[in-house]
Amino acid sequence: MDNNNDSEKSEFASELEEQHSSLDANQFAEKQDEYRQILTATNQEVFNDPYVWRIGFGRRLGAYFLDNLFVVFFLLIAAVATGLVEEMFAVLPADISQMATDMKQINQFSDWVWHRFTPLSIAVTFIYYSMEVIFAQSLGKIVLGIIIGAADKKPATLPQLLVRFATKQSSTIMTLVVLITSVQFINNIASFFNIVIFIGCFFVLGESKTALHDKIAGTAVYFKDELAQFADGVNLDGKY
Repeated sequence: MDNNNDSEKSEFASELEEQHSSLDANQFAEKQDEYRQILTATNQEVFNDPYVWRIGFGRRLGAYFLDNLFVVFFLLIAAVATGLVEEMFAVLPADISQMATDMKQINQFSDWVWHRFTPLSIAVTFIYYSMEVIFAQSLGKIVLGIIIGAADKKPATLPQLLVRFATKQSSTIMTLVVLITSVQFINNIASFFNIVIFIGCFFVLGESKTALHDKIAGTAVYFKDELAQFADGVNLDGKY
């Protein structure tokens, strides 16, 4: 058996040596150039794909959760700094369990939340998410290295970022209108917009990887470094 294996290996080695000796260097170079052109064409196709560079649902969801943590953190700091935390404990009864059966205390606390806590919550939310207008990034997006850009892989313009902000925060804006005008039926509209925007966030799962507020504003989300390369006009050789 060993002799047979040695013989087969010897024949195979001889065949390889024969192929190597008959190889035409010019043909090999031409073939390599052909492969290179195919790869470049593929890269060009990928580079020009309108969707491939966009950030999908997973990382954007991660940024969303981080943003919510940051908002809660800053809201807590603001509540402590403005004395709202002390006010809250003053409004709450000594035995909180009694609130479940005392409608007067429930209404009193709800009224405090609406007139005292809600305005602060809106202010913190607006200030926080204004980063997406000024820098095209929230802290959550900064942590995950992503940024808002235009749908055509260019930096987003200020009008685009403003439209995106207004659409995304439409429910919060309407809640502010209710606080100012006391027109309660607008609350129903705000709730409707809140549901629409929430459902619209799942549009990111589609092929275009854009939420409803992105579609309206003409924006998308990218890795910050890649968007910077697009803006600098990096060609395929520089990219790949």
